[in-house]
Amino acid sequence: DERDPALSATGDTLIYSSDRTGIANLYALDLRTGRELGQVTNVTGGAFMQAVNRRGELAYALFTASGYKLARLRTATPRAELTDFAYRPLVAMTDLADPAAVARTLAERRRAVAGALADSGIVAPPAADAPIMDAIGAMTGRPDSLRIRPTSPDAYRHDWAALRAYDDSQLPSLPSRPYRSTRTTFAVLPAIRFDTYTRRYGAYGDNLRNGEFGRVAGNLWRDTKVGAYLLSGDVLGKLGLLAGLTVGPGSGIRQDRLNPLKWERDGFLQLDYHGNLFGLPDAATPTLSFQVYHQTRNAEDRDFLVQPQFTTAGDVGGVFSIGRADIIYTLTQADLLAQWRFNPIHRLGLRTSFSFYSSARQGFEAKLSPIRRSTRTTYLAASSDRYFLGRSVGLEYGLTMLRAYRNGAINPVGITLDANVTGEQDELLRDYRIENGVLQPIYQRYSFPRLTLDGSYHRQLPFGSHTLTTRVWGGAIATGDSLDSFFNLYATGMFGMRGYPFYALGGSRMAAAQLTYRFPIVPHFDAAFLNVSLAKLYGSVFADIGNAWSGSTPGRFKRDIGAELRLEAWSFYLFPTRLFISGAYGLDSFTVQLDPAFARSGQAAEIKYGHQIQLHLGLLFDFDLRQDGAGKIRSGAARAQ
Repeated sequence: DERDPALSATGDTLIYSSDRTGIANLYALDLRTGRELGQVTNVTGGAFMQAVNRRGELAYALFTASGYKLARLRTATPRAELTDFAYRPLVAMTDLADPAAVARTLAERRRAVAGALADSGIVAPPAADAPIMDAIGAMTGRPDSLRIRPTSPDAYRHDWAALRAYDDSQLPSLPSRPYRSTRTTFAVLPAIRFDTYTRRYGAYGDNLRNGEFGRVAGNLWRDTKVGAYLLSGDVLGKLGLLAGLTVGPGSGIRQDRLNPLKWERDGFLQLDYHGNLFGLPDAATPTLSFQVYHQTRNAEDRDFLVQPQFTTAGDVGGVFSIGRADIIYTLTQADLLAQWRFNPIHRLGLRTSFSFYSSARQGFEAKLSPIRRSTRTTYLAASSDRYFLGRSVGLEYGLTMLRAYRNGAINPVGITLDANVTGEQDELLRDYRIENGVLQPIYQRYSFPRLTLDGSYHRQLPFGSHTLTTRVWGGAIATGDSLDSFFNLYATGMFGMRGYPFYALGGSRMAAAQLTYRFPIVPHFDAAFLNVSLAKLYGSVFADIGNAWSGSTPGRFKRDIGAELRLEAWSFYLFPTRLFISGAYGLDSFTVQLDPAFARSGQAAEIKYGHQIQLHLGLLFDFDLRQDGAGKIRSGAARAQ
């Protein structure tokens, strides 16, 4: 594995990292002749990510027993003889008769070794002659003046002589055998999340303003989910597994509040395979991914309105029933994705999905109001049915031309584009009929194509690490005007216009644009909190304009403005940890009429949006969730809600 190429100060030598011996070290290659010049470092942990300045000094990341460190060499020239740093006793036992002479010899030798080690990039270990120096220290009365104390008692148990003389270019010949899949141990990460959509005890803001902290605590208990993530994989990266499950202990309904099987849950499973499964050329070999998502949601004492076509009594048209029932929604979706990366810029994917959504209701008293008949009350028995069955095949294309530099994650520079074309064949619950006191579903079939586009241009400004980003996104559903609102495209929410909630602007067509100015606040933190290393803090201000509509007329476009903070960090030296928080204000006010099936008794039949602040908070592996098919995630998330 050869990686991290860097040019020397003169530009005629290539410095790169190679693990040809089993340990990653730095090597030099003459670009004029193509001849290998030799090994630059001889570390036992690993040397990576090197860079050479104009003075010829070499800096690189050094892996040690205590984690990653930064190391520096005065020159990037290869070492002529690795045994220059072999172990030699600092003093001979026969010289112990003259403690003063021994002390001078030790001091000179230690200065020479320290200088040689610093020039070679090798971190100096605790002195190997500790027992001898302890004896000399006892004789001279200066026990602490002759050696550097080890940082750990384990230092005495290491063979420092062998480590100093270690030459990883001289390895014994070992027999080779075909590789067998070797799985890493399972890593279990505890997880906690809060879903604030239920509001069992009213809105958080109202409760806080009224000092009703008990209701706030009740909402928090209802909205909290706990669980764990599980990950493992093949040591060569061919096979990867990621799974997770969280449940809500406070989400049970009535008599099932203590039944864990009836609590709300969010689960997922993702298997990725990166090997050559079909014997294809490497350029034609896709990465295969199998993904399963599963959610349940509990709706307690909700209004239930249906408009059945007919009943067993023969009432045709105009029949509706109203009641209140506890409903459990179950949503399951499975995706199979084949993805080709022809180069670092272009990405092509083929995805097929299968979705199955269902609901289960407890029995409830319903009021029936047939045409030309008086209203009567009847009991509708508990039942469950499928309300959506979806099948789709889609083609995905992604283009990523981003500058590779140290601020690339928090403040990208370059161009990104995501395009998706999907064909769907779905069955959606349209109505009910009542047979013998039981609701029987009636389905309607839909078949249509869906197109979405999302592109961003990040332009670096002349002053410092400031950027100006222009983003445009949109989509359309063919024959969408006759579709149910269940299939809508949405321009708002966390992934769109953040000044309005997700469901504020929806339709079969959608178009929006965003302008963002991003700037550094703390370019370099150089601080740590527990196992998290803080790296940098950036801020941004943005403005959006867009709309979503059904029909030929887009109507008046809506606007919002907002600001965002981004914190880049690393957990356990390895895992990228990105925190963002944003607030946006909708500049336009408008109302949306509710479908009668979603209206609750005692509430208005319309919702007003705008002139409010919307907050969004995320703690993830990346700041931009729109990459690599995130459009499919947004679509699934919309239907799940």
